[in-house]
Amino acid sequence: MIKIFLKYFVLALFFIFNTMAPVPSSAQDIRFEATVNETTIALGDAVQLNLTLYGVKSSSPIELPAMDGFDVQYVGPSTRISIINGQYTSSVTYVYNLLPLKEGRFQIPSLNVSVGGQTYTTQAIDIEVVVGGQASGSSQTSASGPVQQSIQDRVFLTMSTPKAKAFVNEKIPLKMTLYVNGVSIQDIQYPELPSEGFMVDDFAEPRQYQEVRDGVRYEVVEFLTHIYPRRAGTWVVGPAQLNCNILSRRQGQRRSGFGSFESIFNDDFFGGAFDTFQKHPMTIRSDSLEVEALNVPEQGRTEGFSGAVGHFTFNVAAGPLEVNEGDPVTVAMSIIGDGNLDGIPVPVLKDSDEFKTYDPVIKGEKGQKVVEQVIIPKSENVKQIPMTRFSYFDPQTASYRTISQGPFDIVVKKVAGAESLKVVENNARGRESSPAIAESLGRDIVFLKEAPGSFRRVNRYSYKNPLLYIIMLFSLMIWGGVALAFTREQRLKTDIGYARRLHAPKKARAGLKTCQELLKQDQPREFYDAVFKTLQEYLADKFHLPMGNITVQSLQDKIQKPSANAANAVLDKLKIIFGACEAVRYASAVPDKVKMRMVFEHTQEIIDWMERFL
Repeated sequence: MIKIFLKYFVLALFFIFNTMAPVPSSAQDIRFEATVNETTIALGDAVQLNLTLYGVKSSSPIELPAMDGFDVQYVGPSTRISIINGQYTSSVTYVYNLLPLKEGRFQIPSLNVSVGGQTYTTQAIDIEVVVGGQASGSSQTSASGPVQQSIQDRVFLTMSTPKAKAFVNEKIPLKMTLYVNGVSIQDIQYPELPSEGFMVDDFAEPRQYQEVRDGVRYEVVEFLTHIYPRRAGTWVVGPAQLNCNILSRRQGQRRSGFGSFESIFNDDFFGGAFDTFQKHPMTIRSDSLEVEALNVPEQGRTEGFSGAVGHFTFNVAAGPLEVNEGDPVTVAMSIIGDGNLDGIPVPVLKDSDEFKTYDPVIKGEKGQKVVEQVIIPKSENVKQIPMTRFSYFDPQTASYRTISQGPFDIVVKKVAGAESLKVVENNARGRESSPAIAESLGRDIVFLKEAPGSFRRVNRYSYKNPLLYIIMLFSLMIWGGVALAFTREQRLKTDIGYARRLHAPKKARAGLKTCQELLKQDQPREFYDAVFKTLQEYLADKFHLPMGNITVQSLQDKIQKPSANAANAVLDKLKIIFGACEAVRYASAVPDKVKMRMVFEHTQEIIDWMERFL
């Protein structure tokens, strides 16, 4: 009977599944389509390329070929599924950002994808890149004809040095300069320089200023460091490379359906609020330099020379200079100069008949190396700490120099009646000849008690006392509380996502308080900076994402619960807030206080909704 029931039950499930389940699109419904948001863009802006594959549930990202005139960045996928009257349709869209590298006309070629053994092809798309502020089809001209501009004309890195020839280990100044004109960049990293054949110092604090170069005014960031040749020969320095993010603007599309809010955004200020600014990673490279490194001359080389090249001062101090036999004396040596201090061996004192020496302690500081060495005089006959010498090669005069310090007079006193220290081995022979240790008195004596001690009632046991169980209960509660606190502390240390989610509301409240103060003080730019920072940090902590990846697109799949309508409303508000913040921060728009208050209320509503439902 049970077997018959199971048989019909399985048949019923099979019938329901085949009659009511959505039907995937057939191979004839598959389409492959390429679209862009703009076909004419300004140099420095980005165009968004959408590759949509209809009729599939999922697919691997499409690898784009190298495109002349563009730097390609993959943003991510977007999946769409719908069921209408039992008909199942789906599509996958892969989004790419194309940053133009120069002015001109370029083409996104036709792209192919293979699905189910069949190949689907898109149409080629023509893109025109113009200089910002020019009309479509126009270009800059000069006396010799049209001048084509590229992104490298607006953002480039140079490298220079005043010394093309130096000695091995000589300090060579190196300057790397970043020039920026008409392009917004962020997250500038320190330049990276290949160090083959050289040792490279840490960079100094960058300096920012403006400079006119070939008639064009640039924003300049200057990086200074030093290099030291390790071996003789002609060496190629660079190219240096610098990583940064270029802010590219992509014009958004307006959406209706904001109800009573729609009229608020139909003004000049919010007309640009729907332009989104995206970060596009870029690596900028400089040209290379050639530096010739020469060996220091053999003629005139001093005996104590150990490779120091530059200009130095050498100081030695010793103390105390009046000690008892066996007491330590500290000898402190310092080398100060503009050479390669890290590669300079320091002079040290060695063991002798007069002194026992210990390994020195070496401390390196900016432009200085300090050496401290402990020595111990072996007898009262020691009268002097020996002389110490430091030799270096001066590249300015092309000669060797030696600095001598000491000797230092010292007085060593013999301690009256003191015995010399002896090292005694603990072997079997020694134990046999050692005298027996006297037995401690009183081990075999039982002393009489002077007092009877405390009395207790017979048959009165501790386990029958209710107070014991109360103490045990409180101990268990305390132990449980400590265990919970320890577990929570360990989770905060090991589970970064949990720690970020836990701290997100507190940081958001502090950020909202700052935004409210700036709103009262009517400081628009600082207010929008604070709003953007508060939302960016809160969303990054809430969903455990990098701060640089916080976009409306990256949050779509994470806030679809519990209600798709509510989630769409939150996404719309996020677009409004991010657009308003970017317009004020990058487009120099000046909003009024009513719009600032509305942005602040939207920010509060978004954080409150996410804390209650996510």
